[in-house]
Amino acid sequence: EKKVSRREATALSEIQVCDSVMRLMADDGSEMQSAKGPVFATAVIAGTMAAKRTHDLIPFCHPLGVEGVKISVKATGPNAIEILCTVKVTGKTGVEMEALTGASV
Repeated sequence: EKKVSRREATALSEIQVCDSVMRLMADDGSEMQSAKGPVFATAVIAGTMAAKRTHDLIPFCHPLGVEGVKISVKATGPNAIEILCTVKVTGKTGVEMEALTGASV
C-alpha cells in the first residue's frame, strides 16, 4: 500500500506559432495581447482550472485535493512559446496527469 506523501510533477509544452501571432507579443516578451485580452494570462487561468479538473477531462483519473498549481508561459524563440506547469498534492497518488493537462489545455 502506498503511503501518504508530498508529491509534485512538472510538465512542459512547447507550441509553435506563426509570425503574425508573434507580432502580438509585448516588446519584453512577457505577454501577448489579442483583441479579446491577454493571451498568456488567460492560458494560466485555463491551465490552472484544467489541472484541478483533470478527472473531468481524462478517463480513469480520480479527483485529487490539488494543493498547488504553478503555470508559466513565455516566448522561448522566434516562433516558440513554452508552457510549464507544476502541480503539488499530499496524498497516495501522483499528479503527473494533472501537470500534463495543465500544460496542454
